[in-house]
Amino acid sequence: MNLLEVLGLQRSFSGGIRAVDDVSFHVDQGESFAIVGPSGCGKTTTLRLIVGFDLPDRGTVLLRKKDITRIPPERRGIGFVFQEHALFPHLSVHGNVAFGLRGLPRSVRRERALELLRLVGLGAERDRQPHQLSGGQQQRVALARALAPGPHIVLLDEPFNSLDAELRDVTRRDVYTLLRQARTASILVTHDQQEAMSFADRLAVMRSGHLEQVGTPSQVYRYPQTVFVARFLGNANVLSAVAHGADAATPVGTVPLTEERRGPVMIALRPEALAVVPNGEWKVVACEYKGDHSLLRIAHEQTTLLARSPAECTVSPGQSVHPTVLGQAVPLQQDTDGNGSPQLQSGRIPARPDR
Repeated sequence: MNLLEVLGLQRSFSGGIRAVDDVSFHVDQGESFAIVGPSGCGKTTTLRLIVGFDLPDRGTVLLRKKDITRIPPERRGIGFVFQEHALFPHLSVHGNVAFGLRGLPRSVRRERALELLRLVGLGAERDRQPHQLSGGQQQRVALARALAPGPHIVLLDEPFNSLDAELRDVTRRDVYTLLRQARTASILVTHDQQEAMSFADRLAVMRSGHLEQVGTPSQVYRYPQTVFVARFLGNANVLSAVAHGADAATPVGTVPLTEERRGPVMIALRPEALAVVPNGEWKVVACEYKGDHSLLRIAHEQTTLLARSPAECTVSPGQSVHPTVLGQAVPLQQDTDGNGSPQLQSGRIPARPDR
């Protein structure tokens, strides 16, 4: 069942800038959904329209089939976790969580706040002040406060940005687990691709106010539909090619396709689908050590590609190599860089696939 439905949202600001452009998606009961995209693409504006901090020029927001587009934020049944935690410095941890329960008997507020604090692992910190907590603890308090009124869905706006890398990963896992335990649906907004893929059951890639693609992390990563999605969600080699049914002629030779195409086409080939062997026409430009693997940058004529190799590089910059295709390439829809020109790697393409 669709818990939340966002239908054709549009929002423009002064100067005719359309921050949100015909955005539509849904979130199911208990689902973790993510909107990922670069800064300024309209992610936070979309959240503000859903929660009611701003109103759309066009479009509809449905919660449990009820139109809430023009309803005040406090009556929508939606929780919100800000990037800056936004805790009240003059209230204790317990007081911050209980704040959203005004109107209930004091005993009920106290017990509900303690229940949420125990859920987020901070029951023993209930009498402390926010400044006495770590950044990760503060974010868990903010989540407990958002969950306290029992919202249908919680929106999280770049909630882990202020944390260092290790704490960020731990806090993200904790928040995901807590939302699962509370059986609460969520929408996470982030510019971090890995964060979106590790958090979300489904995600939407956003660009310039509109959604480029929606699907599970695996679907969007393995089968990107546009150049932007292929390059934004993980590294991808985007190549011009000539398709001949199940495969295509490219600067690296014959490449099998995930679906049949014919004629000129742009394709995405992930670095893990390429390997290199010594001696060839290509040159190693760089080898970047990534811990569990190394990322090679190789070049030939006008084409530069990324290939993945085992952790320890067996080749070095300047060495001649030959790329070998290990996986399939994904045909892409036409995509432009904003000036009307396709963004792709050029290079010499055989007239027919080499067989």
